[in-house]
Amino acid sequence: MHCSDVAIGGSRVTYSIDRGTRQTGLLSHRARTASGINVIPVPSLLGATLIGMTVGQRAPLLLEGGAIKAVRLLAVATQT
Repeated sequence: MHCSDVAIGGSRVTYSIDRGTRQTGLLSHRARTASGINVIPVPSLLGATLIGMTVGQRAPLLLEGGAIKAVRLLAVATQT
């Protein structure tokens, strides 16, 4: 496993929920915006699930309404 395979704050992550469409976002410890990319706050349910995951890993994702889906981390790119 390489460090670049682990989702950390500042990483651009690509993931899918329940084998759905690929989605990309920037994991951020602080609320901010980034041009052209979805920002995923680490304290959010999605961010807290993704942080620390490795590429290819699948985990349960708790949704706001209490339902549980599966999220899979597809790719990680560390911001420089």
